[in-house]
Amino acid sequence: MNDYPFLVNDRKEPMLNINVGSQVLDMLVDSGASCNIIGVQTWEKMKDREIQCTFKANSNRKLYAYGSNQPLPVKGTFNCDVKCGNNTTKAEFVVVNSNGVPLLGKQTEMEMGVLKIGQMWLLSMRKARRSRRTTHNSSKELENSKRTK
Repeated sequence: MNDYPFLVNDRKEPMLNINVGSQVLDMLVDSGASCNIIGVQTWEKMKDREIQCTFKANSNRKLYAYGSNQPLPVKGTFNCDVKCGNNTTKAEFVVVNSNGVPLLGKQTEMEMGVLKIGQMWLLSMRKARRSRRTTHNSSKELENSKRTK
């Protein structure tokens, strides 16, 4: 199985506090990432704090950074409970032998209600329509008021 995460090293992006295996991590919500990713340094810190998970070394997963044809070096994978707000799901994380901002992938985001693509689009379209109606009605009212003067 091949995955295509977007690995970043810049913490200027908006981050979200996610409970991963009973430990809170600042993670980047990346709707383009096909899996959840944690760098090896973060993984080692989580192990030291006794993360609650099941780890599997030497995964056959192949991860490719966006635009790259070279796979990222994978140390292994782990499965754990993931929580954001009141929403919880079970998720797999890939531990890579490099460092970067931990990424929360699209599937996990959707399962936890962090990412709602269809609904967000629908809500934004409704807002845009209301805004156009309000602007259109305001223009009519302005025209009518000019005529009555």
